[in-house]
Amino acid sequence: MAGTIFDDLVSEAHFPALVTLTHNLCRNLAQVPTATKTAGVNAPPPYLVIIDFGNPQRAKYAGQSEKSPRLDDEAWQRMMQHITILSQIAWQEYGVRAVIHPHAGGCIEFADELARLVNDIPHQVAGLCLDTGHL
Repeated sequence: MAGTIFDDLVSEAHFPALVTLTHNLCRNLAQVPTATKTAGVNAPPPYLVIIDFGNPQRAKYAGQSEKSPRLDDEAWQRMMQHITILSQIAWQEYGVRAVIHPHAGGCIEFADELARLVNDIPHQVAGLCLDTGHL
């Protein structure tokens, strides 16, 4: 069981709406009986899948690492802060594990961005939800 945020994670103006959406999704997910953990170190469902999307220039160059515009350091750090806050709300208030999904056309798409994400967001804050079709 999972809920998904598929939206612009960079915009400061849009962030309050994402906080509200996180609360609404996780409040519902927390009502679902959790799965029994069977193996490994991953948390059982429910999950909050977090996907950045909404930058038309990034979408225009989806799959084209060499042409795609990249976020500057300030915008990247703002996105990391937003992901961290949403992840903490999900876990601390509702017991829902946040996972980040790199997506074609989003600001977390290419190998260097995924490496940077893993460096900036500790695994205890949010995991990864990898889809080989989008990698």
